[in-house]
Amino acid sequence: MKKLSKSEPVSMMGQPPIIWDKAEGFQIYDKWGNKWLDWSSGVLITNAGHGRKEISKALKEVIDRGLLATYVFIHEKTR
Repeated sequence: MKKLSKSEPVSMMGQPPIIWDKAEGFQIYDKWGNKWLDWSSGVLITNAGHGRKEISKALKEVIDRGLLATYVFIHEKTR
């Protein structure tokens, strides 16, 4: 926590001292089993939740294919 506070943006200071261990859906857990609602994630996690199996599967397929591309360059999977 001390190391983080030296480089943390001012806008992020004052967050509760929670060290995340895992997440599922809209909840986060520390290694002691405490559970919280995740009010801190950005728009992508907020909309989808943590640990969605279909998102994990899709990401693994892209990684295994070896083509990590953005929407800027057209490829077969562009939609």
